[in-house]
Amino acid sequence: MSLRRFLPLVLVLALALPFVVGAKGTKKERSLAQGELGRAYLTEGSLESAIGTLREAVDLDRSNWAAWSFLGLALAEKGKPEAAEEAFGKAIRHADDRAEPCLNYGLFLFSQGRVDESIVQYEAALEDLTYRKPAFVLNNLGFALISQGDHLRAISVLKEAVRRAPGLCAARFNLGLALQLAGEGKAATREFEEVIASCEEQVPGAYLQVARIAIEAGRPDEAMPHLQQVIVIAPDTEVADAAQELLASMEL
Repeated sequence: MSLRRFLPLVLVLALALPFVVGAKGTKKERSLAQGELGRAYLTEGSLESAIGTLREAVDLDRSNWAAWSFLGLALAEKGKPEAAEEAFGKAIRHADDRAEPCLNYGLFLFSQGRVDESIVQYEAALEDLTYRKPAFVLNNLGFALISQGDHLRAISVLKEAVRRAPGLCAARFNLGLALQLAGEGKAATREFEEVIASCEEQVPGAYLQVARIAIEAGRPDEAMPHLQQVIVIAPDTEVADAAQELLASMEL
């Protein structure tokens, strides 16, 4: 299961770099520079270059936790989970309780179907009070809780994520999902409507969920224009296929 499959919508990862002061040209600084280059390769999807560069970074400085964390992500994306897990272990061991490697390791564990273990990592990440983007952690924790069926706790966690970062579209979308699954259709619809108004990438999925809520409430006439909108704005996608299926079922 590809990590990148989750990134645009429901989960987020940490790709920040630590700031280390040191003499120019030291092994530590060269390691940081290679780590930054490897992160850039990873972000653009150049996995072979990312892995090679990040291995150079950790060879220069075995304590470069950020490079280990990025290497874990790259190896996971490359389909090498055992090597990825080893890299994440070293990242966490050298990170002095920083949130970033726990967040990334949690994402890896989730992608491997190890949801309980991912929750442990997200909760560990929340203990780092210096991390500037706790809403990222709360979002991922909330989605993991949804996957476990703990919808009420997910709602609480995701509401906090939205409170801290109102513009984090993934958190608002996931809050809508949690509310929908908890049977709170009206509240869920409000969240999805916020997504439609402000989150371009999530708009088709939000329209689809609003339509599903309307169908579940026995209001198929309200669902139909939303489904048609999905097909128009996101043709040839899985979301559009789901909308087509719902439309077909309504016509039977």
